[in-house]
Amino acid sequence: MMKSLVIMLSTLSLLYGNSPELLDADLNDTIASPLPSQEIASLEMQPLLQNSFTSQTIPLPEPLKPVVQKKPWVAVSLSSLFPGLGHMYLGDHQTASALMGTTSLGLGLLSGGIIHRPAGIITTVTTLQATSFYGIYAAYRDARLHNGSFHYSYQMPTDNLSDLAFAPFRWNVLKKPQVWGGLLGCLAAGSALTYFAYPEKEKMQTHSASTSIPSIIALPVGLGEEAFFRGYLQSALSEALNPTAGTILSSVIFAAAHQANAYGLSSDHRWRYYAFSMPFLAAVGAYCGWMTHESHSLQQSVALHTWYDFILFSVGALADNAMITGHPGFAFAMPF
Repeated sequence: MMKSLVIMLSTLSLLYGNSPELLDADLNDTIASPLPSQEIASLEMQPLLQNSFTSQTIPLPEPLKPVVQKKPWVAVSLSSLFPGLGHMYLGDHQTASALMGTTSLGLGLLSGGIIHRPAGIITTVTTLQATSFYGIYAAYRDARLHNGSFHYSYQMPTDNLSDLAFAPFRWNVLKKPQVWGGLLGCLAAGSALTYFAYPEKEKMQTHSASTSIPSIIALPVGLGEEAFFRGYLQSALSEALNPTAGTILSSVIFAAAHQANAYGLSSDHRWRYYAFSMPFLAAVGAYCGWMTHESHSLQQSVALHTWYDFILFSVGALADNAMITGHPGFAFAMPF
């Protein structure tokens, strides 16, 4: 009996110890007891922001000043009045001084009567013309460069005076087929045209129109005319119209500018120059214009033009000597 009572008490004590009330009481005691206090670090934004920026001021770049646009037609017009004035307008005083100085020197030599021989006068006048022609081209070129190439649709040549003066003597220019081949083609076509279009008597009478010209002026003639007709005129017309129209129109004007050569013929045969020689010159000008457009440079056309004139002037000198001796073997009547 006693044994049974002990077993019953033991069983009840086990059941009481695992009751829900007891478990809840223990859990409540655990939650009620506070955890050890912990200090939580706090971030204050205002001091952080204040420390992030210093009192130093960052220097800002100065605003770019807009480029004052220059009008190419104004530069060209001024250069047409007197070489160098266009570059004064552009602010290029060094180029302006060189052009003005060369022109003033040439005018001084002519007006002062220092040069008396016809060859010297022709050479000086031709150099003055070349200076004027180059000055117009350079004024147009430099005005466009000043304004920026993005303002223009046509890419014109940008050769300087040194490039053009040495072009006829540079092998990398002369070796190009379009230069030496074009030179031979122009000489052959010009000779054939002269042979068939002009009577023999007329050629004998008018050969002196070319022989009085010194061969040395072939360089200023070729440089100046190509700079003006291909460098300036063709570029300006191509910009205003299109490259094809610019090349054709500038070539026609180039031929028309040579109409004074017709006065070296007798009045009965001047029409031959207008009918045959001037279309030939227009075709040569168009060929030079094509080379200029393809290469965006005047060096090839200057080389061809210079050597073509040099050969014509040299042959003319030989013909003149033959006439002096009384035994003319040949003559021609179509100066370039």
